[in-house]
Amino acid sequence: MERNIKNIKKSFEIGVFIIILGCALGAITVLDNALALSIVLLIFLSLVTFFLLHFQRFKERNLYQLFLIVILIHFGLVLFLHYTQFYPFGGGRDDLFYHQTAVQITERFKEGNFSLSGIDIPHWYPVFLGALYSITLPDMLIGKSICCIWLAGISAVLTYLIVREIGCSKKWAFITGLFLSSAYSSYLFYGSLLLKDTLIVPLVLFGLLLIIRLLSSFNWKNFIIFIIVFGVLITLRFYTGVVLLFTFILSYFFVSKTRISKKIIYSIIIILVLGFAAQFLGYGFLGINQIKNLMSPESIASFRETGYSHGESATHIEADFNGPLSFLKYYIPSFLNALFAPFPWQMRSFTYIFSFIEIIPWYFIFFFALKGFKNNFHFNKRILPLFIFGFGLIAAVALFSDNLGANMRLRMAAFFSFGCLAPLGFQKKYDERQGQKA
Repeated sequence: MERNIKNIKKSFEIGVFIIILGCALGAITVLDNALALSIVLLIFLSLVTFFLLHFQRFKERNLYQLFLIVILIHFGLVLFLHYTQFYPFGGGRDDLFYHQTAVQITERFKEGNFSLSGIDIPHWYPVFLGALYSITLPDMLIGKSICCIWLAGISAVLTYLIVREIGCSKKWAFITGLFLSSAYSSYLFYGSLLLKDTLIVPLVLFGLLLIIRLLSSFNWKNFIIFIIVFGVLITLRFYTGVVLLFTFILSYFFVSKTRISKKIIYSIIIILVLGFAAQFLGYGFLGINQIKNLMSPESIASFRETGYSHGESATHIEADFNGPLSFLKYYIPSFLNALFAPFPWQMRSFTYIFSFIEIIPWYFIFFFALKGFKNNFHFNKRILPLFIFGFGLIAAVALFSDNLGANMRLRMAAFFSFGCLAPLGFQKKYDERQGQKA
């Protein structure tokens, strides 16, 4: 009897909540249709996320709490930036270009015209937005509800799972996921704009999680999912996809626990399958054709001069390929800028003060990431992909960009990768025999 009363009370409370929510959405709809639809989409996607996590038997309450907290933080920030148009870092506003392109695509789709000819489409991200707008509303807030808010929650979840996978406690997984997703200023800002980086970061994290799991045991399902992740990523930002590709190949060959004969066979399969996947997408086997084009001195100089060497945040470090010493003279400062800048002497305007919110904590995080890698690699070699990808992406950014503002956006996935290693620097060495998964 008492149990029935509790169930009735609980059902009543849920019913009241649904009625209040419905009334609130009705009132919001009168004021702003896009905002009301965004809230509905977020509620739906959150429920789908919870279902999938439960289906995959993730029962840790911290994980669900982390997702909700990050969603709410990013929801508030997106609304603030969207309605105030407050953009302290300025920039070329690529998000406006993607939105306008997506609106053009939407108009064609609604007319039954699925041709993309005549529309400037640098990659498939605007097409994804256009498809989304076609079934909802062509409003930036709709795109941000999925690409900025929901994917921020997914990034936090993936960070949590990676940190748990490499042997850290639930507490450290929660802190790391919350910090990187909700206190990392570049991700907070750029992750609240309709940029393709909002899709790149969770794709990289998902790819790294799959690699770490594949190092323990090769699983065809996870490998096929990795191929899809790699294919999407390489079309969005080529060099990021290539870094993830070679992170997998190198990590599997040197770290995989399978016996040597089986490891060689699987390594050959991995190289062939991923190599032909890149060729199928038009980049050549393992992306070699595109790598050759991008790595030519002319292409690198063009990237740096026309793509990034403008605005007050440009460092104007010219690419020099007149010998090894000349190359190092330009590349080492570029690498340090990509990894640690902006430095105090590079602060040229008030807006750079915002970068201190990020860069000073980053020095400590990077230190503990290196410490964690050094202290744990002998016992837990599955952390190698995080190390390789982090430095690999920074190396690529340093090669192509001399713009401090652009670097802060382009390196976000590398910072997440290093950030996942940092908890290992705060705790004792990982003991593989005892598992240390509190």
